[in-house]
Amino acid sequence: MSRHANSPRLGCVGAGRVASYLLPRFQNAGVDLSGLSSRTPSSARRLARRLGVPHHDEVATLIDESRWLLLAVPDDALEPLSKELAPLANWSGK
Repeated sequence: MSRHANSPRLGCVGAGRVASYLLPRFQNAGVDLSGLSSRTPSSARRLARRLGVPHHDEVATLIDESRWLLLAVPDDALEPLSKELAPLANWSGK
């Protein structure tokens, strides 16, 4: 059972400074984190361990387990990442 059973689950792509700053605050506000994914798996594992959430090597798995998705990546990575993510999952209801 999730830590916050009634909270929609938030997944995060990216494990850098933005994610490291925002995710603990989301947790403190009662948001249930479904996990992290990053182009650098070791960064995702490290932050996930610190937050007590899973890391996902496959971003499609993270999408499937999340209601919301935070893209915590550099500005110039947003457009290519969005194009990469678009065909990966059923976005209906997300």
